[in-house]
Amino acid sequence: METKRVSNNWAQTINKGIDTNTFIIKKLINKTYSDGQIKCYKTKEGYSKIIKTFTTKDGLVKIVFYSLGTWPLQIETYVKDENIENLYFDKTNLMAWEKSKNQFVDMNSKDFFPKNKHGLDMFDRALKASKSKDKFVKE
Repeated sequence: METKRVSNNWAQTINKGIDTNTFIIKKLINKTYSDGQIKCYKTKEGYSKIIKTFTTKDGLVKIVFYSLGTWPLQIETYVKDENIENLYFDKTNLMAWEKSKNQFVDMNSKDFFPKNKHGLDMFDRALKASKSKDKFVKE
């Protein structure tokens, strides 16, 4: 079976289906950064877009998670409005496309998790925070 490069079509599809006037905001409490917040948008089809922003010593960080249910489709990371990393996930082949390296990474390989486990952990925490009934979420 041929593996095809996963594109950012998910982001475009999800952004078209989102009602930008309807979202949930959660304030994040964390000792390592300040001004943390999560904005969660959902579509009728079950897709979601979660935007996590926070301030570190390096400046404003924005991480955008696109997902279908609990499966990540795309993660974009920005520092000071500069896109520094994009990961596109292919559930069928358990592959991720790293835009910065212009290559596929097998999600089951030992090379994938040391670098990208943090991003997937952040996705899981952002998803849980977006579902919480509390306005303030401790990370």
